[in-house]
Amino acid sequence: MDFDFSIKNEIDTFTSLFFSKSSKKHICEGNIIELSCYAGKLNFHFHHFLSSNEGARARVDAFSRDTPLHISVRQNSPEVVSFLLAAGAKVDAINGQGQTALHLAAFYGRKEIAEILLKDGAPIEIVDLRKMSPLAVAVQKDHLHIVRLLKRFGANFQREKESSLLVAVRLHRSNIINYILQQDDFDLSKETEGWKLAISKPQIATQILQFYVPSVAGLEDRERRFWRSSSDLGSSEERSMKVSS
Repeated sequence: MDFDFSIKNEIDTFTSLFFSKSSKKHICEGNIIELSCYAGKLNFHFHHFLSSNEGARARVDAFSRDTPLHISVRQNSPEVVSFLLAAGAKVDAINGQGQTALHLAAFYGRKEIAEILLKDGAPIEIVDLRKMSPLAVAVQKDHLHIVRLLKRFGANFQREKESSLLVAVRLHRSNIINYILQQDDFDLSKETEGWKLAISKPQIATQILQFYVPSVAGLEDRERRFWRSSSDLGSSEERSMKVSS
């Protein structure tokens, strides 16, 4: 593709954002789109370049194998994400770690971008090289707002080999555990591994039981008040002994 003088000026402008005069690198056609994603700005020239060049939309970083879409998510640029998708970027493209752009949005907790990707048909159940779906990543990073969003778009908490509850219990994600338990389609009887792990964590086990045995909540409160009163009594006796001595 031949660039006219005005496009060359645009390239120089973007280049100056990242390289000093002493170390300015040559910017070629191959990485214009990557540079524009980092800058978070696009103009008519890049629009024309992307719309007429399928290779540019799919070009990957040599090290991470990130596509321009991945880079835009990392840089938190929803406008660029929308632009790339409109220009034909593949929403299900994976990088060197087997991650889609949605995996990265879940990792960084970027709800606006995640919603853009989901509305464009981003796959929800695809797993990366670590066998983690975007939902599992969101649970791992304790991003409840992403978990809620994925659920709204059809994510299933119990479809994966390691359920969302199991991951949440392992990592002590209390808010996410509460949210999962509140779902009408959640079946605790399928959570053998999650429950086994929860038993070894009394606080989490109590949290789960409170949803199914209402009296447990009252029992926990009474127990807490008992130990508090016992502690207060012990402190009073210690003070009395000190005074008498």
